[in-house]
Amino acid sequence: MQTSPKTLKKIFATRLLAVTLCLVISLSAVITPARGFGHADPISDIFDSIASQLADQGIASNIGDVTNENWMSFPGLYFEKWTTVGDPTTAIGKMTFKSPINFSDPDTQAFLLDLQNQMEMGVGSIELDVSTAAGFQNQPATLVMYKLPLGITFDQLVVSDNDGNILDITQYVDEATFSQDPVTGDVTFAVAHFTKFEISPKPLYIYLPLIRR
Repeated sequence: MQTSPKTLKKIFATRLLAVTLCLVISLSAVITPARGFGHADPISDIFDSIASQLADQGIASNIGDVTNENWMSFPGLYFEKWTTVGDPTTAIGKMTFKSPINFSDPDTQAFLLDLQNQMEMGVGSIELDVSTAAGFQNQPATLVMYKLPLGITFDQLVVSDNDGNILDITQYVDEATFSQDPVTGDVTFAVAHFTKFEISPKPLYIYLPLIRR
C-alpha cells in the first residue's frame, strides 16, 4: 500500500520535531540559556510546539509550561481530551500525573509526539499505553471521566489490559479515592499506574410476576 503525501508529510514533521528536541536537550545539558538577557529558552519553544500539535488533535495539556528550568522534573502534567478541537465544553476525560515527569528520556519524547495513538478516551473510558515509555510506567495519576449518569458506583469500574483481559482492580485503584460529583456527574479516582479503565453499565434486572399455582 502506498503512503499518501499527507501522511508522509506528517511522519516527516514528527521525526523532525523529535530530532530537534533531542538535539536541543543535548545542547542544554552543556549550555544553560540565561533568562532575562535576551536569550530564548529552547526547551520552552519545543514544548510549546508539542502543546500546539496536541491541541490540534483535541488534547489539551499544560505541557507548554515546560521550560529549561523544570524539564527534568515537571510537576502536575495533565492531558484532557476534547471531542471538538478548541472547545473545552466537549471534554470527556482527564489524566493528571501525581509525580514529576522527566522529559530528558528519548522514549518519553517519542511517546509524547505519538500521544494521539497511545491514549484513548471515550465517555466513561480512559486508556493509556505506556509500554514504550519507561518515564510514564508505574506513574500514579488521578483520572476524571466527565458528565456521566448519576448513581455510578465503584463496582462498575473495570480494569483490563490491551488484550481485553480483566485485571485485579485492587492492584490499580484504591476504592477510597473513587467518587462521583452529585451535580456534574464527573467520576474521579486515583490509579497506581496505567492500563485501560472503563465504567461498565449497571446490570438490568428483569422482575417477573410471581406465578401462583
